[in-house]
Amino acid sequence: MSTSITSSSFATQHIETLFQPVRALLSVGSRLKRIEAVTLVSVCALALFAISYFGNWIPLADALTVFRSHIAIVILGCAFTSSFLEMRKLSMVLAMSALLGMYPKFTPEAAPILSKNLEFSAYQKNLLLDGETPKAIAADIIDQDPDFVMLQEVSHRNLQGLKTLSSHYRQSVFCHSSMVRGVALFTVHPIIEGSAKCYKELDLVVAQVALKDRTVWIASVHLLWPFPYGQFAQASEIAEVISVLEGDVIISGDFNMVREGASVARIAGAANARVVGDAPTTFTAFSPFAPLAIDHILLPETATAVVQVRPKYGSDHNGLFARFSL
Repeated sequence: MSTSITSSSFATQHIETLFQPVRALLSVGSRLKRIEAVTLVSVCALALFAISYFGNWIPLADALTVFRSHIAIVILGCAFTSSFLEMRKLSMVLAMSALLGMYPKFTPEAAPILSKNLEFSAYQKNLLLDGETPKAIAADIIDQDPDFVMLQEVSHRNLQGLKTLSSHYRQSVFCHSSMVRGVALFTVHPIIEGSAKCYKELDLVVAQVALKDRTVWIASVHLLWPFPYGQFAQASEIAEVISVLEGDVIISGDFNMVREGASVARIAGAANARVVGDAPTTFTAFSPFAPLAIDHILLPETATAVVQVRPKYGSDHNGLFARFSL
């Protein structure tokens, strides 16, 4: 009995010895395949990441800017994988690229500090075309009591719930960009007669308002999605409209583009303005792992502002509430 066990053990060890070269060869082969796979994915991800910085000239590149943080997460995964495969140089390059891509998204936001010197305020909100709680949104707007309100996806369905806004704000402008939706402006300040303009084809409404010692233009905008949709051309046309407005311009809207995108920069440049706030996330429906900040408030370059994120209240976008000085 014991002899049989010994013989069996010897046979097993002998077979294992015979197969060791085969296992080593297979191990090398599978490792090479893993290296090739990681290298291929890394190169593709890095290429997309690099292309995303050419949005000023290439519509596809501007679309990739929206997903730069998502691409960065893929690159970070490749960095960890390549480090396990002892591809240290590649791992370092990938890790640095990933950090560059994620930095604007995941840097800690400064806690808003409200100041008495911030004399004006604005509320930005995409209502959601078929949103079911416009009254809750209207109540929050009235509770914050902003000087300016910019809304997008105003529809027949949610318009009824905004009646309280119309009674609270005597000055308002609606622009129906299509049969089912539009953009709107509300303000406590007088709108200068004849200044309000509706650009239906651009989903844009502008108006000039009179403050105590100056006038200022306000605008509500809703950009299309980027490539393959028409955001690139739409943003260029909006920039042309904004560039001829004389004086300070306050622009707020659903840009469907992150602040790093060329479309946002093009409009901001036309208005001599900048995106204010610490890149708050406003749209989480696309991905909980890399949420998007695609709603923005643009103020003149010299403005001081703090921005708070407001609840969704039935929309798929968070609202933004900004206090600022001009």
